[in-house]
Formats: sequence, structure tokens, C-alpha cells
Amino acid sequence: MSLLPEGTMEALAREIVQRLSFVFVGSGKQVMMTMMGSGGGEGDNDGGNGGVNDDPPEMDQTIYIIYLVTSILSLIGSSIMILSYWAFRELRDFPFSIIIWQTVCDFMFALKFFLTAVFQLSTNSDPQDNPNICLLQAVWAQFWGLGSVSWIGVLSVHIILQVLNPLANYKKFMILYHLYVW
Repeated sequence: MSLLPEGTMEALAREIVQRLSFVFVGSGKQVMMTMMGSGGGEGDNDGGNGGVNDDPPEMDQTIYIIYLVTSILSLIGSSIMILSYWAFRELRDFPFSIIIWQTVCDFMFALKFFLTAVFQLSTNSDPQDNPNICLLQAVWAQFWGLGSVSWIGVLSVHIILQVLNPLANYKKFMILYHLYVW
């Protein structure tokens, strides 16, 4: 038995999705609205046009401002780690090299979001209008994002190996790790 009148939870969920719709771009928003039971019908922001983003420009600007702020924070954090690695010789030991490669991938991944935000906010044109820019962004994000996740996987495997045999020297595996990631 619910304390709320019938249909209140659905209305509340729709209100939350609508207020946070700037997070859902393109077809992601359509999928969410479909899951909420209103996919493509009246009352949607997309008017049933298959997920094309018809949100007001200020919502799009909000997305790119979020991209800009969060990517700057990520770039700063990654830069601090990379500079620390170069500045302190004792950090250039084997296990830290796995982390630094993951940090390089994170830096380059964040750079994609930074450049996207700067391009969008300065030109006020949609990057999806230019297929070459869209393709470049997709390839860049896929390569560096997958590289970052792969280095995390490598670090996990290394930790497991180190726990199973703590006296072994796994530095020789670094070549295999690079072959796996790249």
C-alpha cells in the first residue's frame, strides 16, 4: 500500500527526467522517455522525431559548460600526476608506470571534452553538423577511453599476479601490457 496517490510516482519520475533532460542528449533522451512510458507521444520535447534533440539552446550550452568545467578539472589532475612522475625520480619505478600510462589516456580523453566544449561555446555550431569533426571526436574518444579502461584492467591483473607471487619480478610483462592496450 502506497502513501502517495496513484500515478504520483510516475508523474514525479517524469518531472525529474524532464528537469534533468539536459544530461540526456539525442537518442539517449528518447530511450529514457520511452522507458518512462511516453516515447514519441505528446508531451515529449522531441515531438516523436526519433530522438533528435530539440532542447532549447540554453540546455545545450549547459552541457558544454559542464564538459568545460569537468574536463578542466580532469586535465589539471592528470597534469599534476604526469608532472609528479617526471619530477620525482623514485616514482619512475615499474608499478607506477602502469598508472602513468592510464593517466596519459585520461588526459587525452579529457582533452576531447575540453576541445569539444571550447569549439561549441566559441562557434555556437553543432559538431554533429560536420561529419569529419564528429568522426574525429568519436575515434579520439573511443581510442583514449578504451586505452584508459584497458590500463585499469592491466593494473588489476598486475595486482592479482603480485598477490599470488609477491617475490616475482613482473617488469618484463610491461611489453605484453603495452601490446594488449594499444
